[in-house]
Amino acid sequence: PLKKGDLLQHLKVLDLSNIVAGPTSSYTLAQYGAQVIKLDSQNMTLGTSAPIMTLEIGQGKRSILVDIKTAPGREIFQRLVSWADVVLHNSLDDVAERLGVTLQQLQSINPNVVCCQISCFGGACRGGWERHPGYDPIPQAATGLMAQFGSLEAPQMHGRTACGDNMGAIGLAFTALLTAWQQRRTGYAGEGRTSMAQSNNFVQLPYMIAEHGKSD
Repeated sequence: PLKKGDLLQHLKVLDLSNIVAGPTSSYTLAQYGAQVIKLDSQNMTLGTSAPIMTLEIGQGKRSILVDIKTAPGREIFQRLVSWADVVLHNSLDDVAERLGVTLQQLQSINPNVVCCQISCFGGACRGGWERHPGYDPIPQAATGLMAQFGSLEAPQMHGRTACGDNMGAIGLAFTALLTAWQQRRTGYAGEGRTSMAQSNNFVQLPYMIAEHGKSD
């Protein structure tokens, strides 16, 4: 039988994300054997993420610093996209288009690559909310999670990064597996989208559903 670290050994992931949720997603895939290359800008600073956390969720990955806005950097980026099965990012749609990492732009380089995005409020369908940026506390407030575990008068952040960043990361990792499986099974290379707000709503789900006048 395969060991945990061998289960995804044939999956190649290019991670363009930053901060917590995106990199935690590729860290999770790497723990199961995926080949992950983490691409960061050569102009990045440690201020973009806590150094200790960066070390924690950088395990199991290879790393490269590239400025994809330059011609040499773009050439390296195209080679990496051609190599990858999955590209992960946490850019909003307008930023993704400027950087050249939308599904259509990526597939102009590699028609078989799938693109997976996590954001604050995005989801499977685009309706406008996906344009709003935000970190973990923002969707916790918007979904009522802070009021649920505190009150309207004294809202309380719940689980620190557990409900948004970490659960969102698991959702993104699962999304990557689904889109990669679909591509290999059917040949269709699609787009997977999830958000921290969606993961917060999973926590809130028992309080959204009422049966026989009760929602416990």
